[in-house]
Amino acid sequence: MTRRKIRTLALVAVMATGLALPNFRAAVADEMNIEQRISTAKTAADHEAIAAYYEEQAKAARAKGEEHKRMSADYRKAGGSMAKSQLPEHCNGLAVIYSGAAKQYDALAAMHRKMAKAAK
Repeated sequence: MTRRKIRTLALVAVMATGLALPNFRAAVADEMNIEQRISTAKTAADHEAIAAYYEEQAKAARAKGEEHKRMSADYRKAGGSMAKSQLPEHCNGLAVIYSGAAKQYDALAAMHRKMAKAAK
């Protein structure tokens, strides 16, 4: 691998890490909030709020899955060492994981919607 390619990959990794950290901190704050909401949920409004949270998580997971599908295709199109590496398969694997997570979040949202109806 040429030095230029190594520098480019390193720069991409640093940029991706920098972009992910603020989102990770925000996600942790949301997770802390959702844990409190779950432990104190009693009313229909409480369960509706939790369902809305899970719907947003499902939406985000689906978006990440689609992003990784596109990245896999981009790696294949790039050809050369990137296409021959395991990067396309890595992205496909993440796409499957995010798709599964979205389905689980949808199920959690549906369960909380059902609890909201029962609480009315």
